[in-house]
Amino acid sequence: MEEKGQKRFPGATNQKSAAKRATSAASKFHEFDRFNVKLVQCLDCKKIQGVSKRCTGCGTQFGDYFCKSCTLYDSSSSSKGIFHCDGCGVCRTGGAENFFHCDECNACISIKVKDEHRHIEDATKRDCPICLQEMFSSTE
Repeated sequence: MEEKGQKRFPGATNQKSAAKRATSAASKFHEFDRFNVKLVQCLDCKKIQGVSKRCTGCGTQFGDYFCKSCTLYDSSSSSKGIFHCDGCGVCRTGGAENFFHCDECNACISIKVKDEHRHIEDATKRDCPICLQEMFSSTE
């Protein structure tokens, strides 16, 4: 709820974060480009500021996990094992210790199949042959 005299800060609020993010790239499907986020608003003190892990006004930590590259905040990251893969350029779940980035496939692959996986160039840049959904950013 806005306090009297406060300007409205358009953006997306993550239920697992204490920050509201804003981007200049709007979408009719309520999606936004998290890589384009330049400002966040603390939900405690309402200070609008640059992207950071903590509020520069009141010190509130916006999430247990913070990735500046992806502008990703999460407070349940320990159960998800969130990690950033520089090779993929995104944050993934499942624990960094369980994956390696294959430069030939351009994807994170389970270490369980490291020695026997078949290389498929840009494997996740294709649609799934079963459900026809885009695979790179899929959380399923």
